[in-house]
Amino acid sequence: MGAECSVYKDYDLEEPLETSSSDWVLYPAQSRGEGPSTRILKVLRHPAILKYYSSHNGSDEVAMVTEPVEPLEHVLNDLAVDEIVAGIYNIVQALVFLHDNGGLSHNSVGLSSVYVSVYDGAWKLGGMQCVSKFTEVTNEFLETAKPLRDSKSITPEEKVNARDGKISLVPEVYHSLDAYAFGMFVCDVLESRPDLIGSESDRFSALMQNSFLHNTPKMRPKLCTLLDNEFFKNDYLDVLSFLNNITVKTDIDKEKFFCSLAVKLKGIPADVVAKRLLPRLLNRFVLAEPSAEKEFLPHILSPCDGKD
Repeated sequence: MGAECSVYKDYDLEEPLETSSSDWVLYPAQSRGEGPSTRILKVLRHPAILKYYSSHNGSDEVAMVTEPVEPLEHVLNDLAVDEIVAGIYNIVQALVFLHDNGGLSHNSVGLSSVYVSVYDGAWKLGGMQCVSKFTEVTNEFLETAKPLRDSKSITPEEKVNARDGKISLVPEVYHSLDAYAFGMFVCDVLESRPDLIGSESDRFSALMQNSFLHNTPKMRPKLCTLLDNEFFKNDYLDVLSFLNNITVKTDIDKEKFFCSLAVKLKGIPADVVAKRLLPRLLNRFVLAEPSAEKEFLPHILSPCDGKD
């Protein structure tokens, strides 16, 4: 009876289905704690998408249990430049995954939908309450979802089309809503951190302003075009990416990586190495590598002389 009561409490049961069994009654059901956001998070699995564990439906709100994270807005000013560049890259990867693998539009990319992992500082895309299939992004949907969306993710064409009651989202511009929102997100990040300066940062900012924030949807590039952008070419992201994928690397790739690793680490701020990379460098996948033992571990296990 306890289990039965729990089912009635935690799930909304629909009319039972007809079956040939006389021992079981089969009910279609939905957890009362599952809203659109939790259902999306349940099926989406990507390192750069917020990991969902469970949810609980209270009397007037739904509580979600996720991996330990902090809102980006709370920690943005405390992050190193390398961490911010790597974080923006994470969000690009998450959106490419949604678009290319899921056929989904996020519809609310912004500072409020990005979180930072407590464990390793990786940025995670959350705020999935407005996610929809590309084919279901209609003017009616966008108007209904507007109160839940990040206000800066609302595109110029939506504001125009809201007056005449229509929106035209054809396959070649399915990505355009998130492209615009991503451009606004990056601009907000760069404006919050004026220390993100340099030729590559300036070019990336200009790309956001001139292309991703273009008033014409078809002129906005797809997010996948950013994966090889020079803005993301730095030692920290190279090391992080390799360590995240070390189990699928060849022995030759590993030897090349560990031969050059000590030099690369010297170009990364020491606190970032200690906080973000050292735990990964001392895990079993690295310690078990012959090339790491030979080429890299002697450096990391040697006392610092104050010069290196």
